[in-house]
Amino acid sequence: MSEGNQGRQKNEVQPEVITPRAVLVCGVDIEGSTALKVQNPGFGKFQIANFLETFNILLRDKDSRDGDDCEDGWFLWRVRGDELIYFRVIPFEESNNSFNQYIEKYVNEFVVTLEGMSSTESMGVHGYAFLLQSKGEPWDFSWNLIAKNGVGKKKKQDYLEKQMGDPSFLDLLAEEVFSNYKKDLRFIQNDYHVDFIGREVDLGFRIAEHSRPHYFVLSPNLAKCILRTGSEERDILFLGFHELKGCAIGDGGPEKFPLFFIPVKNKGDSLSEEILENYRIFNDSDYGESLKKFEEYEHSSCERRYKGFDKKKIDANDKSGVNPNMLQEAQRLLEQVRESLEKYQEERLHHLQETSFPPSEEETTY
Repeated sequence: MSEGNQGRQKNEVQPEVITPRAVLVCGVDIEGSTALKVQNPGFGKFQIANFLETFNILLRDKDSRDGDDCEDGWFLWRVRGDELIYFRVIPFEESNNSFNQYIEKYVNEFVVTLEGMSSTESMGVHGYAFLLQSKGEPWDFSWNLIAKNGVGKKKKQDYLEKQMGDPSFLDLLAEEVFSNYKKDLRFIQNDYHVDFIGREVDLGFRIAEHSRPHYFVLSPNLAKCILRTGSEERDILFLGFHELKGCAIGDGGPEKFPLFFIPVKNKGDSLSEEILENYRIFNDSDYGESLKKFEEYEHSSCERRYKGFDKKKIDANDKSGVNPNMLQEAQRLLEQVRESLEKYQEERLHHLQETSFPPSEEETTY
């Protein structure tokens, strides 16, 4: 956490954060769907639509029978062509040791559904997963709740929506909405389009571009969480360092990112042992510890970048010699003066026109 946030925590009692701070995102996409629609337009469209509907049903069925209190925790976030993107909230507390177990459980639930859907030879699929996590830093992700038409709003909520020029208002609005709706995301979805915004979101979808059949790709942070569980139920293998377009931090920050993957079945077949053994050669080291160090390195880079950006804003204000708040107030007062002058001029002209003598040029000109 940045020094500013640390200082506030020491001196102030922080309010309870209502908005969920950890969100798992998983996606599945059909391999070769365009070719299927071109070769057999009618049947191809039916087959794809049937796949998407069946995947959704199977995923929710597994979720309802997985033994936890949340029987319908998967939310369909986006449908992009032949791709389904889901998210689910992960219970998160600093002292919660089960956080990583939750993540492993739900990623595995998604992967099992994906493998079940690709058990036939007719259609291949690939998928990915990444984690959005907010720890109170300015560069962390935010919930972006977009009100649907006709939603009745409280005054405070309406005021917050109009202040979107300040990034902090996104988080304040989310807090207000989650509070009003008793933290019930299903009810929130009735009145709001639920979205997320931030660097982590862009990073996650760049990582998704590296998924392909047999390779269920994981973000570094997500891989770290699963590796920390110590579970050997599935292989978590190192895919290598990859450049993610537009996501390099600069100023000494990471230019490439370590990606990992879970080997999955596709069209009923698994990756050959020869290929898997080649990846396992590079997985003898403690990647959990290495990913923790990478996370610290990435965090310090973001912090340094943010401080530099913040300093530029302060320097720009100092060089102008004008306090932005004072300038805004002066502009408001100037507008009031202008309106008063215009009103006085109209009243003066109206009074002169009612007299028998025409107004002089001096009286009508300012």
